[in-house]
Amino acid sequence: MQDSGLVTLLNDADAALVLADAGFADCFARIRGDLPAIQADRYVLVGGGERAGFRDYSAFIAPAPDTDPADAGLQDDDLYSIMYSSGTTGAPKGIMHTHFVRAMYCALFGAAWRMTPESVVLHAGSIVFNGAMVDLMPWMFYGGTYVLHPAFDAEAVIRDIEREKVTHIIMVPTQIVAVLNSPHFDPRAMESLEMVQNVGAPLHGEHKKRLNESLPGRFYELYSLTEGCGTVLDKHDALRKAGSVGAPLPFWEIRILDEQGRDCKPGEVGEICGRSPLMTPGYYKRPDLTAKALVDGWMHTGDAGYLDAEGYLMEAFPRNVAGKVLKRVDSGFGRSAGQPNALRIGRLPGIREQMRVRS
Repeated sequence: MQDSGLVTLLNDADAALVLADAGFADCFARIRGDLPAIQADRYVLVGGGERAGFRDYSAFIAPAPDTDPADAGLQDDDLYSIMYSSGTTGAPKGIMHTHFVRAMYCALFGAAWRMTPESVVLHAGSIVFNGAMVDLMPWMFYGGTYVLHPAFDAEAVIRDIEREKVTHIIMVPTQIVAVLNSPHFDPRAMESLEMVQNVGAPLHGEHKKRLNESLPGRFYELYSLTEGCGTVLDKHDALRKAGSVGAPLPFWEIRILDEQGRDCKPGEVGEICGRSPLMTPGYYKRPDLTAKALVDGWMHTGDAGYLDAEGYLMEAFPRNVAGKVLKRVDSGFGRSAGQPNALRIGRLPGIREQMRVRS
């Protein structure tokens, strides 16, 4: 993230303290003058030891007692986190999650992924985007094992899946493709896996086919907004519903609405709307955006899709609904403006990876 972008997010979130990896020290040294709400002694670095102008994390927590802290008196609707997403508009907005919402991540996703206290989760990507919470929260709830890599490396992922007997892993499409294309890829070394889940963007059909053939009965796909509605393609439906992004989990609901706000029939394309116990109460300090997106308790996604006869959400091509320019369904937490063009580029012969840079 560019310095200016970080300044925008921290100021918008009314941040009063920064906990950051030591690798961000130079960045914060440059921008701290633009963050008036954060006092000079509130910059804490994790790793890297002492550095002038910053507090070391180990020293920061050293005075804390070993006993459990007193009950903070938290309520269900108290704010837990603000996750920033540019969505399809390209303008960052803070999506609020309460303690109740995050508790539902623990319970509902944990059940959907069939987690237990014996589960072993491996994470090798960014831990600050909402997709990371999809298996981190239930892992914490069940008390399993969490293997965290400092950065993604396909060979390291394959090695640790075998060595740590990993049961659950979530990856974005480029990571899945890198693992499949690695010269060290060997399904026999990954037999412990119970879940390989794709989030963040669509995984092309050819890669899905190869993954399901190499590691059958393990592939999940998540279509969901950070705002808290969506569907899950379960591993037992991955082949039977190959063109779908799944069905709502228990206590989740999905509707497809036409231009007049009426429910579409199965097979009719319209705007995907949903609600669930994971629903955000709104956008931080943006009641205007909240009112547009949350209508009568339903999140209007701006995405186009349709339901089949069994209630599974199917992807669809763009069309205008309710005055919005919609795009085909993409699976995963987080969406970005301009993604359809990136998808077309990614299908060209010889293209292994792609990146879109926005100034």
